[in-house]
This record gives sequence, structure tokens and C-alpha cells, in this order.
Amino acid sequence: MNNIQAYNTIVKSKKVSELFLGTIDINWDFAKIGYTAVCTEALPLTFMEKMVCGIANLDGKVNLGDLAHIMGLNIENDVQNLKFQDLGETEILMETLRTLKQFGVIATPDDSFSYVELTEIGKEYYAKGRKFKQGETKGFTMYFDLIAGMHADARTLFCKLTVDGCKEQPEASVIPFAEESFVK
Repeated sequence: MNNIQAYNTIVKSKKVSELFLGTIDINWDFAKIGYTAVCTEALPLTFMEKMVCGIANLDGKVNLGDLAHIMGLNIENDVQNLKFQDLGETEILMETLRTLKQFGVIATPDDSFSYVELTEIGKEYYAKGRKFKQGETKGFTMYFDLIAGMHADARTLFCKLTVDGCKEQPEASVIPFAEESFVK
């Protein structure tokens, strides 16, 4: 920016008693870095999911019939022992198992869930009481002050600067420096 441009920029706010001496170029190093983050959503385990995980956590591999029996669900017909399949209970258990498999909480060799076991990540999810689903990927930009080290203020100071003669476009979603630790 030359002196005439600078003067024209400040003339409206300059008082009569103030003196404009001119401008000097200052080289100030900063970094503008684009990041991409995968958003993760934490969903609480349902009561049925907690029961399945708890039983599988205690027993390791658990047979579907044994799992249902421990949970008090009638999913098999055993007329001789006067036990009759409850289709509603069967569907509730199967839907719970499908959901847990979809989130990677349990592993099973087949789609009929002949037996189930907790995966390593499933053990962590069970301990936390939540299952995690990866959501959309979002991009964001962070600014770093390489001279003064005032990273928390770097976005405010540098986001509107012209770099190499071209004005940068503002980002749609920006995460402040102070909150960067949550993406690591």
C-alpha cells in the first residue's frame, strides 16, 4: 500500500490535529493451514444394547440361544418344555444385534448371529456407555502467528490480509485455535 492509498483510507477518521507521516512495510510471518476433520457422533447405548454387551463382556463368545435365555427372551419354540417363540422379542433382539454389528461393537460369523462376541472397540464403547458413528467430513482453517506466538489472536489479525496480491476467501466453518486440541 502506498502513502496515498493509506491516507485515503484513514482521512475520514483522522482529526485535524493528527499528522500522517506515511507507511512502512512490515513483514510478519504467519501460517494459514487448512484441516479436514471427520465429525463423530456419540450415541448412548440402549438398555438392550447394554444387556447384550454386558453378557458378551462376561462370557466372551455367547451363543444366540444362551444370550436370549439369560435376557429372559423366548426366541425358540420348545413345545416339550412349554416354551413358545415370541416374534416380538425375537425381532427386538435381532434389531439390537444388527445395530451393534453396524456400529462395530460386536462380531459374529454370520447374519443369523449364531454367536456374538465384543470387538476390541466394542469393549471400549461398552465401558463408556456410548457407541460412536462417523459423520460428515468438514474442512476448516487455522491461523498461526509465527513471530509473536499469539496463536489465539492469529485468525482475527490475519484472516483479512491480502497474501501475494490476492484476497483470501473466508471459510464457511472455522474453529478457533483455543479449541484445536479436540480434533487431535
